[in-house]
Amino acid sequence: MKLMKFLAPALLVVLSLSSAALAGYTATGAMFIEPAGWNVGDAGSTSQTWDALAASTNNAPDAGFYSTNPAMATFPLLSVSSPGFRASSGNFYSFSGNYPVSANIYNHGAGAGTHVIVQTAATLGGTGQTVLPGTLQIVDLGGSPITGGVNSAALINGDEMFNGSVSSSMGEVTLAVQIWEFFLPGYAGDFRVQFTEEIHSSFDQLRVDSMISGTAFAPSFVPEPTSLALAGLCAFGLALSRKRR
Repeated sequence: MKLMKFLAPALLVVLSLSSAALAGYTATGAMFIEPAGWNVGDAGSTSQTWDALAASTNNAPDAGFYSTNPAMATFPLLSVSSPGFRASSGNFYSFSGNYPVSANIYNHGAGAGTHVIVQTAATLGGTGQTVLPGTLQIVDLGGSPITGGVNSAALINGDEMFNGSVSSSMGEVTLAVQIWEFFLPGYAGDFRVQFTEEIHSSFDQLRVDSMISGTAFAPSFVPEPTSLALAGLCAFGLALSRKRR
C-alpha cells in the first residue's frame, strides 16, 4: 500500500503528459515511427500509409504517403471484409462481429528476403482490443503462407506504442497504436498483410514499410519516453520499498 501511495502521483503526471501530448490526433500517420535500418525512398524499399478510407474495398494509400524505389505501376490496396464496413467517419467498423482487414503490397520481385514493418491505429473494441492477438500475418496474394510471415515468427509481435485517450470529433476516445515486424527469408514477391479487428473497434490507420534485404534488421520499436519513465518510476519505487524493509 505504501508503494502504491508513493508511485500514484508520479504515474498520474506521466500519464497526463502522454494524453495531453496526443490530444488532437488527426494527421495521417502522426503516431507511426520511421523504419530503422533504412530510409523511406531507399532502393529496394516501399512505404504506404492509409488514413482517409473512401470505401470498404480497394483504398489506395493517402496522397504523399506512398513511396517505392524503383517505382511500380500497381498501387497497394486496403480492404475490409463483411461484417466490417466503412463508417461515415472514414474508419472501418463493425457492430455485429469481428472483421477482417487486408492490404495487398507490391514488392520488387528480386532479392534475398524482405523486412516488413506493420503499424496500426484503432480505437478499442468490445473487450478492450483492436487487432485480435495472433491474427496479423503476411501471406502471398493468393492467401498462401510465406516463411517468416506467421504472427509467432514476428521479430516484434503486436507491441503497443501507445494506448490512451486522444481527442476526436466524437470527444475523448481510447486509441491503441501497435507495431509488428517480420523478416521473410528468400521472399521478394508481392504479399498481403491481413488481420482481424475486434467487434466495435474503429480501425483508423495502417502503415506498411518494406525493404529488400539479405538478413533481418534490428527491431525498429524503441519504447517511447513515457514508457521508459513508467519503468524507471516502478524500479525506483521497488528499490525504495526494499530499502525500507
